[in-house]
Amino acid sequence: MEKHFPFAAPANNFFCLLPNGSVDSSFLAGQIGPNLGVRSLGIQADGKVVIGGSFSLVNQTPRSFVARLMGEYAGPSITYVPTGATAEAGGNISLLAAATGYPPLVYQWRFNGTNLAGAGTNRCLALNNLPPAAAGTYTLVVSNAAGAVTSAPVTLSVIPPVNRRLVPALELWGAAGGALNVDCADQPGPAAAWRRLDTVSLAGAPQFYFDASQPPPPQRFYRVSQPAPGPSNPALGLPAMIPAIALTGNVGDRRQLDYINVLGPTNAWVNLATVTLTNPAQLYFDASCIGQPARLYRLVPTP
Repeated sequence: MEKHFPFAAPANNFFCLLPNGSVDSSFLAGQIGPNLGVRSLGIQADGKVVIGGSFSLVNQTPRSFVARLMGEYAGPSITYVPTGATAEAGGNISLLAAATGYPPLVYQWRFNGTNLAGAGTNRCLALNNLPPAAAGTYTLVVSNAAGAVTSAPVTLSVIPPVNRRLVPALELWGAAGGALNVDCADQPGPAAAWRRLDTVSLAGAPQFYFDASQPPPPQRFYRVSQPAPGPSNPALGLPAMIPAIALTGNVGDRRQLDYINVLGPTNAWVNLATVTLTNPAQLYFDASCIGQPARLYRLVPTP
């Protein structure tokens, strides 16, 4: 005898049937993705279902190849918020969070316990043109049909800006003790108008040369050559643009320069250098920032 089961509700990719063949409305129909399939299924002792297959998303939540289905609305869980952040007055910063749970997830950022409107309703909170009064505690509330959860507090520190600009850091390669000519041109090609920037004595290789030309050109090309034949061919690279930090004062004054990572504890300052001024205005080039997280600076007068 042929038996027909009623199909009482739409389902996409996986769902649960009751003994009479109708869809179990207490088990939320789910989606997998992207456009792949469930190849195996098992039921655990507690009644929860485990699926396996060629997928990387389950109900818009990252799950690769295997997932355990709760059979109900999964409440939200915040998986990441920064431990803290530091920004300069007048600058910008973004606080990015990550959360899981059955969609749709609703986000609400709070500042010192008060809801933020507008951009404060996304998982990324963009704060622009920061005033000093923006310093304080930020929290994120994530909610869905199953409930809500509040993040750990994110402390934002707003500090005075330090005068600096980005300059090219040229990495010079050649024989230690030798010299290299550093030339530049504003256009490439055989007809380039090359001009001498400097002649650099190499204490070792590689060695940095910083092009602090003012005003900075919209583009610039570089080459190196040896004033006299050497034991090896010269070479150069341009690994990064680095900050050139302006130091001012009287000749002989000392300046302590510290840095802090933009994201992280707001009291984790690290001493970068203590500089004795040889000119009323000079630059300090922070090549140690190459390959490191974004950082900010402070200057501390030193006796």
